[in-house]
Amino acid sequence: EARRLAIAEDLKGRELFTEAVEKRLQKARSLPALEDVTYPFTDGIRTAEQSAAEEAFGALASAIEQGEVGLSLTDLAAPFVSEEKGTADGDAAVAAARAVIARRMAESSDARTRVRNHLLSAGKLRSKLIPDGDVQKKYAAYHDFVQSAKSIPGHRVLAVLRGAREKALEVSLDADRDRGLELLKSVFPIAEEHPFKEVLEQAIEIALDENLVPALTREVLKGLKKRSDQESVRIFAKNLEQLLFFPPAGRHVVLGVEPGKRRGCKIAVVNESGELQRHASIHPFVDEKKEGAEKKREAAKKTVGDFCRHHKAAFIGVGSGPGCREVEQFLRTVIAEDDTIEANLVIVNEAGSAEYASSESATREFPKLDKRVRAAVTVARRLQDPLAELVKVRPGSIAVGPYQKDVDQKLLDEHLGAVVQCCVNRVGVDVNTAGTMLLANVAGLTKSTRRRSSPIGPRRALSPPAPPCARWKPSTTTAIA
Repeated sequence: EARRLAIAEDLKGRELFTEAVEKRLQKARSLPALEDVTYPFTDGIRTAEQSAAEEAFGALASAIEQGEVGLSLTDLAAPFVSEEKGTADGDAAVAAARAVIARRMAESSDARTRVRNHLLSAGKLRSKLIPDGDVQKKYAAYHDFVQSAKSIPGHRVLAVLRGAREKALEVSLDADRDRGLELLKSVFPIAEEHPFKEVLEQAIEIALDENLVPALTREVLKGLKKRSDQESVRIFAKNLEQLLFFPPAGRHVVLGVEPGKRRGCKIAVVNESGELQRHASIHPFVDEKKEGAEKKREAAKKTVGDFCRHHKAAFIGVGSGPGCREVEQFLRTVIAEDDTIEANLVIVNEAGSAEYASSESATREFPKLDKRVRAAVTVARRLQDPLAELVKVRPGSIAVGPYQKDVDQKLLDEHLGAVVQCCVNRVGVDVNTAGTMLLANVAGLTKSTRRRSSPIGPRRALSPPAPPCARWKPSTTTAIA
């Protein structure tokens, strides 16, 4: 309703608001339909070339539409034959006028609404392989794919559109052309006795094929993308919630491992409070043909054993990055061969850990450590308390579903950020031990409260004194749609 009123006020201010426009505004039942009403009055919808054609052949187009009785097309077109206008003969002038008529039809709000609804209800999203466009066969399922636009799932829309962006797939929206022509003829009825009926029917075909369908296909695909983004973001939000609520290992000593085959692995031990105690590099995957390979493997086993025994590690957390399965197999061998190691082995989701390891907060905490060592620390801490550690990472960078990078990133960050805040407030925090980034997600805490160094006692100590003649109101958490 707000948009309807805004359009009416705008058109009244420009003296374009007529009784017919008012009726179309009242009939509109959706935002696209409202935009169709104002479309003919929008500045810049015609190119300079189209405006020039309207000026040069608009009068001929109007004469053809009105159907001047007693005059032939040749007679009507004769005054518009001119080398200056680029029309060598009458046929060229009629063709130019026909294009003007088609463009006028395509600018009609009724025509746009009906054709759009036809594409939405009966259109089928089709994708075809572009020759030599998908050498790696990433989109093999979509090389010859078709599904109704009304019922296609969001993940398929995102996959098809990504394939189109990568020049692997050709995407189109197909609908019954004959039905489209019928809809336009119902908007622009042509009398049987009209002297230029054939020209007007040709103009309707041009309006549909060259003007309306291409423009509205882009619009419908944009709408499908928006719908798919919203569907996917809701799923990603649920996945993130499950990840944040993953049961914590608790206050135990943990050995975190950042896996790596070629560059070796980084290991780091954190105590019950998550403080780094010790770190090292191990190389268990050296090429056996190289000299000293077995010696490095044995050294890696000894280092892991020493760390676990000396610090009494209760868990070994292995990041889920490339090479994690090989590292897991190696560590299981170490545990099986050494009865003194009592640590449990766990694979930890390390999505976003690389981004955090390069962040300003990680650099400030560990200024002299390698990024991969920082990643090993965050892997260990995630095992201790996933929620407290994941809040340090930008929500959109946490891998929580396929095609995550294809959706609207602003929408994604807003929804996932709201999920993080809701989860933190549902679980609660110890304000005396929680870090600033965790406290930033607690509703009602001011910046000064987050930075307090002295212990906070009762809950009422969190409420700042109310200024005179004012009442303090805590901020509310963002609700998730």
